[in-house]
Amino acid sequence: MAENQSQPKEYDAVLGGQAHPPIDGLVLGGIEGVNRRLTSATIEQKVIALQDALKYG
Repeated sequence: MAENQSQPKEYDAVLGGQAHPPIDGLVLGGIEGVNRRLTSATIEQKVIALQDALKYG
């Protein structure tokens, strides 16, 4: 039988892409973190995201 590729394996660290991280959680990933903070409901997070976005041109 063919193995399901979307199922985590024994040594997989994370199966990502299933849910968004919490707004107040640590976000790693550079521009991806900026993009996620831009969709935040709070103005403070959007301001921080815009400041960080300047680092990426």
